[in-house]
Amino acid sequence: MKYKFLLSLFIFQAFFPEVGYAGERTPLQARAEGNWRYGSERSILMSEFWVPFAQNTAHGTVFYGDLRMMGDDQDNREFNLGTGYRAIQNNVPILGNGVAGGLLWYDRRLTERGSAFNQITAGAEWLGDRWDVRVNGYLPLNEDKTFTQANPNGASSGFVGNQVMINTDQTVVEEALAGVDLELGWKLDFFDEYTDSTRIYVAGFHFEGDRSEDVSGWRTRIATDITSDIQVGARFQRDDVRGSQGFLEATIRFPFGKKKSYKRDGLYARLDESPERDIDIVSNEAVTEAGNNVPLLNAVTGQTQNIVHVDNTAAGGGDGSAAAPFNTLVAAETAAVAHDVIYVHRGDGTTTGQNAGITLNDSGQMLIGSGFALTVPKEGYKPPSLDGKRL
Repeated sequence: MKYKFLLSLFIFQAFFPEVGYAGERTPLQARAEGNWRYGSERSILMSEFWVPFAQNTAHGTVFYGDLRMMGDDQDNREFNLGTGYRAIQNNVPILGNGVAGGLLWYDRRLTERGSAFNQITAGAEWLGDRWDVRVNGYLPLNEDKTFTQANPNGASSGFVGNQVMINTDQTVVEEALAGVDLELGWKLDFFDEYTDSTRIYVAGFHFEGDRSEDVSGWRTRIATDITSDIQVGARFQRDDVRGSQGFLEATIRFPFGKKKSYKRDGLYARLDESPERDIDIVSNEAVTEAGNNVPLLNAVTGQTQNIVHVDNTAAGGGDGSAAAPFNTLVAAETAAVAHDVIYVHRGDGTTTGQNAGITLNDSGQMLIGSGFALTVPKEGYKPPSLDGKRL
């Protein structure tokens, strides 16, 4: 119901914009935008609806709403619903003339793994004639999701000492990261003859979580309003987790003529610029259970399965491990206890040391020869266990 009300409010304002106050300025109007980013790692398509809820044309203030929907070619989907306030400020120390603003967003993202993350984004901005400053903070509302994945090291197994070591599936946690970004920009005057406005930006960002690696890096971008209706640009960013990513982008605003022109309207045109913020709820992954060299468990006891090795070519005095097997079945029988496996290696292929007979007189004991294929059962995504009949 809440989302339906907000969406209805957007539609109402889009079709019935507020009548402006008396003065030379015409009112800001609702508009839609389509943004396409073609990237080196992924491509993004975004739709945006910017709507002024209340404004004062004489004083240069606006209270607005912003709705965005984004999708990329890696099956990530995101929804952003925001509101903000902007006001023209004159003769601010150091900064001069500009637009001061604050914004608040609710974000929801569906990742390619199927995780649904939610977050709150809050920001402040200064959009000046010469300089821009933006800062945004991102606070996740839910922390992480857990998944299993195939072990890239395969499912090989082998004897180590008196154990069977195996590689199992891995456990992976995906978590949304809290963070902040800071961006500085300035106007490139030498493009004024050819464009409505051209600005270049540099930014730094840092995101961190409880279980996965932090994401810190920088980005730079350039944005050119060819007209108030068409913008083109490019951006590049780099961090140690996601690597380098570059984008070429284009934005078209419609209906034409709704967005104010900076060349014509000056700072007043900056009141209805699209807010700049991270397009994603930033997330990262961490392997919490590597699944490498996990000891095989006995399904009955839940303890590490003990293997007693026999090889009639081994030297006397062995301890029953894979590296120092017993050389007779009698020695193995004496050492074995309940739920142990006595594993007979081929040796020299004769009955030497193995013809004295053996009695499995303890609960759960098994006698297995190397000619029998060992099968490791898999119980869901838990480490496999001995089921009492076979490995």
